[in-house]
Amino acid sequence: LLLMAALRERGLDVAPCKVGPDYIDTGFHELVCGRPSHNLDSFLIEPRDLPTLLSRPADITVIEGVMGYYDGMDATEGASEGVGLGHDFLRHVDRCRLIVHVVDVSGSAASAAATVKGFMTLREDSGIAGVLVNRVSGAHHYELVRDAVAHYTGLPCVGYIEKHVNLALKSRHLGLVTAGEIRDLREKMQTLAAQAEKTLGIDALL
Repeated sequence: LLLMAALRERGLDVAPCKVGPDYIDTGFHELVCGRPSHNLDSFLIEPRDLPTLLSRPADITVIEGVMGYYDGMDATEGASEGVGLGHDFLRHVDRCRLIVHVVDVSGSAASAAATVKGFMTLREDSGIAGVLVNRVSGAHHYELVRDAVAHYTGLPCVGYIEKHVNLALKSRHLGLVTAGEIRDLREKMQTLAAQAEKTLGIDALL
């Protein structure tokens, strides 16, 4: 959400999407991007129709994943029957091949490289091209993670998001509260996006 807001602050027209049948996240996307967000689900939607949902004119399409990247209906075969979430979605849409892996590094530094390498090598067709580092304590912490990831995986880090209490979104049983229930959310996201652009590598991401 913060990345979408930062791209909008750059003046880009962002087409948002969400993998999986999640209506709450798409509501947040629409509020920040100023246009509808589409759900992309290879179980509820015919795979042949997925590219149509991605054909909207825009400067960039940002697709938010769901759960863990490899999670789906089968724990060992991926989604061999076409029933899947994050990674499986790539099988149906050839143009979505560059994946930015978001890694939570709170309480770790070099160990984050092990997590990234695991995701990168679990499947030969992982498609992971870069790493966005989340919940960073500061610039030095990010540098430690960035250097470790580059050394052990060869992947570039494309910026970071610091721990920030104001980034927390309220939640309740079964998930987040809806976007319409949060007062001044648009203004809040614009402020946070301006701060985050200082640490996000927008040019590298693009």
